[in-house]
Amino acid sequence: MGAWGYGLFQSDNEFDVVVSDIDEEACKLSKDPKLTLFKPKKEKRVVKKLNDGLFRELLQLFVRKEWNHGVIYLAVLSMQLGAKIPAKDLAYVHQTLTRSPMYEEAKAQVQKGLEGYKGEAWDFESNGLVETANASSSAEEESGNDITPCFRGFLTVNWFKWLGEANGADK
Repeated sequence: MGAWGYGLFQSDNEFDVVVSDIDEEACKLSKDPKLTLFKPKKEKRVVKKLNDGLFRELLQLFVRKEWNHGVIYLAVLSMQLGAKIPAKDLAYVHQTLTRSPMYEEAKAQVQKGLEGYKGEAWDFESNGLVETANASSSAEEESGNDITPCFRGFLTVNWFKWLGEANGADK
């Protein structure tokens, strides 16, 4: 599994395990097989379900399972959508955050969200894979190099450009 940063939603593990497991449980509890909490097509419908009790049901389920990352990411996904989360639940998420292993950058993003959340959609300002790749491509173009330092020490190579030149496509 790969990662392209240390923030929220910057690893395959978060999508393949955490988000998909939360969605799976949300589908079961809501009896809606197409429900997703991550960038849903019908946000208002999902927010209504969360506000009507789905958030609380999922939170209680994850607490019973002692799944700290489920608790944290349920809150993050719900905050991104602007669901109404009671103060006591936000406080519980904060307590869970302090005792859960996470990258410091992701933990700081969640902390900032918990402190500033007022029941409106919250932007955690975390670049996804596409945004990160586009940023590294821009850096490469500016530098004129095929190898660009990024990702805190990792290097990216513009393989498409390199392969094109190797095949005579740039001539």
